Amino acid sequence: MKDRELTTQRIFWLWLPLAATWLLMAVENPLIQAFISRMPDVRENLTAFGAALPIVLLIEAPILSIISASNTLVRDRDSYFGMRRFVFIASGVLCLVMLLLVLPGPYAYISREMLRLNAQTADLCWVVVLCFVPAPFTVAYRRMIQGILIHGGLTRKVGMATLVRLAAVGIVLGAAAAGRIAGAIAGAMALSVAFAAEALAVRFMARRLMRELLAREVAADAAKMTLQRVWAFYFPLALTAVMFHSMPAMLAYFMARAPLAHESIAILPIIQNFSFLFGCFVFAMQEVIISRGDGGTGEHAALRRFMLYLCGAVILAQVVVLFTPLVRIIFFRFYQLPIEFSEIMIVPVRLSVVILVLFSWNVWQRAILIRAQKTRPITWASLLDLGTVCAVMAAMMKMTAWSGVMCAVVAIICGRTAGISSLYRTYSRLQLSRLGPVDAVLIPSVDYEPVAE
Repeated sequence: MKDRELTTQRIFWLWLPLAATWLLMAVENPLIQAFISRMPDVRENLTAFGAALPIVLLIEAPILSIISASNTLVRDRDSYFGMRRFVFIASGVLCLVMLLLVLPGPYAYISREMLRLNAQTADLCWVVVLCFVPAPFTVAYRRMIQGILIHGGLTRKVGMATLVRLAAVGIVLGAAAAGRIAGAIAGAMALSVAFAAEALAVRFMARRLMRELLAREVAADAAKMTLQRVWAFYFPLALTAVMFHSMPAMLAYFMARAPLAHESIAILPIIQNFSFLFGCFVFAMQEVIISRGDGGTGEHAALRRFMLYLCGAVILAQVVVLFTPLVRIIFFRFYQLPIEFSEIMIVPVRLSVVILVLFSWNVWQRAILIRAQKTRPITWASLLDLGTVCAVMAAMMKMTAWSGVMCAVVAIICGRTAGISSLYRTYSRLQLSRLGPVDAVLIPSVDYEPVAE
């Protein structure tokens, strides 16, 4: 089907709903934490929620890239059912892992020996983890359908489904407050219900596109979408996500042994969350590039031009915030951090501009490689990134007297640089003129006509 020319204006309207989706998700957890802080037993509930969330995210990590896999691979009836089988199996295994964690033996070891929670907090944390048992399935299914919507050009529906998710969060939190449910449990219930509501919403919004997809027969020369084929493509992305979500725990381990340990452990997540408020606008472009990056040199040039404009605007906005008095207003008035933190956090938070620059280039690289179905180099790059961060952290703790957060930021910059450098050779070989023939061999080169809304 003939598609419309990919202009800068059209790229903007494809990107905008995805950017809004990531921005809304970026503020979701702070809003829930603010709700918990206004409920009784604040310390125990915040600790229980904060202890459970990294565990849940680490278990969910293998299925978080399903959206890119669906965007890249699903083109017809056969590829959809192949991807759906993979999603059901993978998410089912992860739900089982989550269920095993709440058994008395494993949970007692994690909560008492590893996290060292007291009895009250450990009991709350157990209920929080239990609430998230269905989350791997609902998140994986939702991301699969989102990938199909993105490839079909219906990114606005992805944003609309996120509004349904936020509405579900608000309704559950309101009901929990009226019912005097513990804050941590209320937050977990809100997220779990919201995941399911968003999954149902995206499936409903994709119904017309799904009818078209399921009516499309497999091309005669197309390879069958087997579980082995999906696994070969997806395993590197899953491993990359696991390594990414394990990095905060690794950094916390090193910072706990560095100067100003407690202050560093408190500051680094704030810096990372604040930086992602800028980075989410760039990250939203990854799926647009994957879905629209195979239409010829003109479309590739249009995507590259838009990406340059977007990255320039986002980086400039972060520079304006971090190198003017706004930085102190945000961190010491809005976040209400102690003023003594200023001596150890101003330089690291300003260095986060360099991390954003590297992150932006890495998003472009990853999108091009995923679009060409060359995912294995991404895993090796992430492994090099993680290893470099560990090595630099260990070296700086011995060679300098810098604070833990300063060492962490410098290590992250070194790690990102190493990972990007390792991808450059593979990326440079992927000229756009070669993407079409490669794609034609691997999957049917058929695009959807955007459905009239």
